[in-house]
Amino acid sequence: MKPAHWVLDGEIDYDAGDIGGDIQVGPAISARFRSDACPEARFEVTAYATAKTYVDLGEEGPECPHPPVILEHLGDNVARYAPMPESHLACSYKPGTVDVQEQITYRMNGHVDDFGNYESDDTDPMAYEWVGSDLGYSGETLVDQVNEATKDARHHVKDWVDQVNKYMHWDGRANPAV
Repeated sequence: MKPAHWVLDGEIDYDAGDIGGDIQVGPAISARFRSDACPEARFEVTAYATAKTYVDLGEEGPECPHPPVILEHLGDNVARYAPMPESHLACSYKPGTVDVQEQITYRMNGHVDDFGNYESDDTDPMAYEWVGSDLGYSGETLVDQVNEATKDARHHVKDWVDQVNKYMHWDGRANPAV
C-alpha cells in the first residue's frame, strides 16, 4: 500500500507527560500526526530522558538525604507528599546511564468527536527505540545529564515534525510492523 502523507496535528507538546514511571526521568515531548488520506488514523512520537535504577543494575544506591514531607494525611496509610527536589532522582537512578527513548504510538481506530478532538482507545500498537547519545551525557550531575537528554528529546521530536514523510512510511490502515 502507498504510504499516507502525514502532517502535524496541532502543536508539539513540550509537557506531554510527568516525570516518573519505570525509567522516565525527564519530561516527555510529543507530536501527533494526521493524514487526510486516512482520517481515522494518527500516530504520535514521544521522546523523553531515561536512566537506569541502581536496583536494575544490581547496585546499592547512595543514602537518600531527602526526607519525604507529608502535606496531608488521607487515611489508611495514604498521604499527599510534597514534590521532591530534582536532585532526588540521583537517589534512585545512576548518573552516567541517561539516554533518550522514543515511543511511537499508532492510532488506527480513532475518530474526531463533536468538539473536534481526536479520540482512540488504548489498544493501538506501540514501538520503542533508543535514540539518545551513544556517548552518554556528560553533565556533572544526574540533573545536568537529564537536562542534556531532554534537549536531545526536543530536537528529536522537532526533527520528526520537519521530516515526517521521510521517516514514516505507514498507510494509516495496515497494522504497522512494531
